[in-house]
Amino acid sequence: MPESAATRILTEAKALELFEGLLINPKNAPYNAKFDGVTNDTAALQAAFNHGGFVNLPAGTAIIDGDLTIPSYTHVVGRGEDLTVLKIKDAAPWVKRGIIFPAGTTQASLRGLTVDGNIANRPAQSGGDGGIYGTNVSIVNSTYIRVNNVKSINAAQHCFDVTTPYYGDAGDGAIIPNPSEFVWVTDCYASGHGDDGYTTHGSGKIWFTRCVAYGTYKAMLGDYFNTNGFEFDDYSYDVTATDCYAAENSHGFEVKAHGNMSAARNVRLIGCIAERNETNFSLRHIGHHSALSPAQSLTAKNVQLIGCTSMFPRRVFFGPGSSGDVEDIPDDQTPAGKQYYGLAVGAFRGVTVTNFHHIGDPSYDYAGSVAILVHFRAEDFILDGYHIEGHTTGNWDIYCTGGNQPAKNVTISNGVHRDSAIGGISCGGESNARINNIILNRTVAGSPNRTGIRAYGQKTVRATRFATPYSPNYNISDVLYSAYETPTTTNVPA
Repeated sequence: MPESAATRILTEAKALELFEGLLINPKNAPYNAKFDGVTNDTAALQAAFNHGGFVNLPAGTAIIDGDLTIPSYTHVVGRGEDLTVLKIKDAAPWVKRGIIFPAGTTQASLRGLTVDGNIANRPAQSGGDGGIYGTNVSIVNSTYIRVNNVKSINAAQHCFDVTTPYYGDAGDGAIIPNPSEFVWVTDCYASGHGDDGYTTHGSGKIWFTRCVAYGTYKAMLGDYFNTNGFEFDDYSYDVTATDCYAAENSHGFEVKAHGNMSAARNVRLIGCIAERNETNFSLRHIGHHSALSPAQSLTAKNVQLIGCTSMFPRRVFFGPGSSGDVEDIPDDQTPAGKQYYGLAVGAFRGVTVTNFHHIGDPSYDYAGSVAILVHFRAEDFILDGYHIEGHTTGNWDIYCTGGNQPAKNVTISNGVHRDSAIGGISCGGESNARINNIILNRTVAGSPNRTGIRAYGQKTVRATRFATPYSPNYNISDVLYSAYETPTTTNVPA
């Protein structure tokens, strides 16, 4: 039959009917969710999710008990961030999570909505709480999971967590079972987290792309805590963060492990920006990176930072804090005993940093903090192609420790220091440093200039150029000179 306007309308109507039949709208019968910001919609939403397929959430706010689970082959889609909101109810226990991809889930997704953990109106964490609990979006022992355009705010613990069913403690060098793998988190936003914005535990083959972590809940309270924007934690592996941004956290990006646990390994940060965190980029294995640690980490290794930018590290936590001590000093000043860094590397081996930019705030009192710190037991560290500027109240731009637990096998090359710390580069006696092709230029009114490059022990320093007013003192031992314009300085008194 030839198509007419009437038959075309009927055909399109039928197609729309068939298409809508593929989508579950939990406001429709038999689910009857309200999304009115008052009614508890937990049962209706869980029934819709359990149906499977495509669940199309409407605009509005749904109040939930928490612990909504998304089964395999289920795709939950909202109308957009801030339009569709799933909010955990007042007085919900701290352990409650928002959305869970439970163990064994595969081929599922969450997209286009906000999850509000409502931390301000829930009980405080008790001594036994923690682990995988208190998280807004929890991906547990799941595979092929996609989370896109999700805003996660006010989490009791983490805004996003990709994890095993429990936070393991199997020892350094061990691998814990039941990881989440092949997980993509894209174009998401985290804020107001009680602990971390994004974190991983015991899981790998994970990609974070164009994600933002902005401001911890602890900072709002004035209470210091190790709350981080992006934290790749114990037993994690093969994690990539690309074009992500972190601001106003303890650490912007942290790759780490706790004491007797395996460190995150094979981590890549590409094109990431960290701004106004107390440490913008941090690599550490707690319990293995201090002067009191006798054991070398077995697993802290293989991390790449490519094209990343550190901006304005500074104080984030104000007020009395958990210790009750009032830090009654100006906001633009570093408290006594604190150190804020652009990049700090401790205990990790095989760290490569390329095309790195650090931009300090000339008006901020860094109280001698260094821009880049390579310290206790870091080994095989390469910094190649970098620019440092504006860290004018720091003692050094780059500091590699010596002593009993030094940074070892350090390569620093192709760098520019411009109007930054009063000292350029310092490398301790065991660091076996190779320092090549460095330009230092500092003209800071009213600020002293000290040592351009200080290199102890067996060092190789080549092609170093000083621009006035650095005033080198040529008292150097055990340095191989080759094709440089102005000698490097060492052992220069302050």
